[in-house]
Amino acid sequence: MKAIPLTVSLFLVLAASSPSLAQTNRIVDDDGQGSAADCADPAPAFTTVGAAIAAAGSGEAVRVCPGTYVENINFGGKAIVVRSVGGPTVTILDGNAADSVVTFASGEGSASMLEGFTIRNGRSGFDTAGFGEGGGIRIASASPVISGNVITGNRACTGAGISISFGSPVIEGNTIAENAQAGCSGGTGGGGIRVGGSSTAVIRRNIIRDNILTSASGGGISLFAAGFPTIELNVISGNRVGGLIPCAEGGGISIVNHSDATITGNLIVGNHAGCGGCVFWLVPSGTRGPLLVNNTLADNDAPVGSGLLADGYDAGAMLINNIIQAPAGQTAVFCGDFNDLNPPQFRANNVFSVSGATYGGICPDQTGQNGNISADPMFVNPSAGNYHLLQTSSSVDAGQNGAAALPATDLDGDLRLLDGDGDGLPVVDIGADELAPPGGPVAVVLDVKPGSFPNTINPRSRGLLSVAIVTSEAFDATLVEASTVRFGPGAAVPVRARPSDVNSDGLLDLVLQFRMDTTGIRCGAVDVTLSGETLSGQVVEGSDSLRTVGCK
Repeated sequence: MKAIPLTVSLFLVLAASSPSLAQTNRIVDDDGQGSAADCADPAPAFTTVGAAIAAAGSGEAVRVCPGTYVENINFGGKAIVVRSVGGPTVTILDGNAADSVVTFASGEGSASMLEGFTIRNGRSGFDTAGFGEGGGIRIASASPVISGNVITGNRACTGAGISISFGSPVIEGNTIAENAQAGCSGGTGGGGIRVGGSSTAVIRRNIIRDNILTSASGGGISLFAAGFPTIELNVISGNRVGGLIPCAEGGGISIVNHSDATITGNLIVGNHAGCGGCVFWLVPSGTRGPLLVNNTLADNDAPVGSGLLADGYDAGAMLINNIIQAPAGQTAVFCGDFNDLNPPQFRANNVFSVSGATYGGICPDQTGQNGNISADPMFVNPSAGNYHLLQTSSSVDAGQNGAAALPATDLDGDLRLLDGDGDGLPVVDIGADELAPPGGPVAVVLDVKPGSFPNTINPRSRGLLSVAIVTSEAFDATLVEASTVRFGPGAAVPVRARPSDVNSDGLLDLVLQFRMDTTGIRCGAVDVTLSGETLSGQVVEGSDSLRTVGCK
């Protein structure tokens, strides 16, 4: 899975998929001048985000021009959208180590949105309103939407990046990186994200990396009595926990108390803990426990259970279609005997250790039972962070199609249930990657001049021609890498690319614009072809009909 392109594509998609700008816009620019049309406009503007939020009414939008804004903002229960104009690289909210950078603590719902900022230098300690929760973003009894942000360099006792207490927000398309524990020992953890209290939070398509806890568990994500959260299609890597005796737990994810999480389609690699280098859980009596489907847990480090340490009353917990790979000499899966001697259920997993044990503790070896295998997953280049499957991997077409919560696509947007081994039978692969079938390109739907028919083209025009690659239930067009696209006989390169729903089906399509004089389309042409590649390298091709005009 390609982490950097994934981050960029997610911000573009999420920014475009948000509701259209509200009727009234409050403009923020650090020089006090700007308008909805142009940040360089001399019209008066707010100089702080907090002042614009205070002035905004329900249903309004706060648009923030590029700049660094040193302040701590609170949505105050308002159903408003706070969105950057230029994206997180150029629009920074700096908390000045004074408090959480952004707070939602007044019952905000899904109409309260934060999009497109770098959120940094926040701090929550026992001297702040959050009392140690949420250095970057603090969510308490609220359910906002947090999308397309970079949340980095924040400090807190728990939830250094984001803390969620009794709320059900959507956290989507963010990079949550290099946040750290500070101001306390112990606590409920969460270097990247902490979810505490009954919740149906959705954590989707984020990159959660390199967060550090010095005396708590859950380096990437901590679920503490979190209810029923969903964690899907994230990349969780390089997070570390330590400082506890006998061990800090869950370098990637820690799950304790009633937290019946559904964890699907994630790539969780390179995390470190004393116990459960990737995932740790301790399930209380009377609850189901976690459900893990089609995740890749690889190259995580822990003396006990590098991939998974499962404990508690977890006979109802289930692992289906996962790759769990341990480093040399370590045990991939370790099952503890705390209060209960019944291990979780394993179906169609590939559990592998180069020179260590596949299963340890009270877990019997599951290899050869219920579709479970133990073989080198054969990743493309894991040392370079490429955990796609090679065509020869034993994990290709080896999963169970009927798994509960089976993700519809993989991290790259490739459809699940592809015929990866070319035998004519589409079977889901084990792990987070779905290998495309061998052979030719994927056919995509092309729409020249979206919204018009017939597609009349003047080959002599020197303007721009819009062409849409259409998303369907089987293919996500927004995951096409625009720089690889070539259009027409002239192999034209797009000059612009943006996601947009061109056919009003609720799915984002990819709209590309080409200079007409570079397309090579000639008078009399009746069709035109486009080719390109997805972020995962899958070749795509499509064509559409034409009718040329202006040729006499």
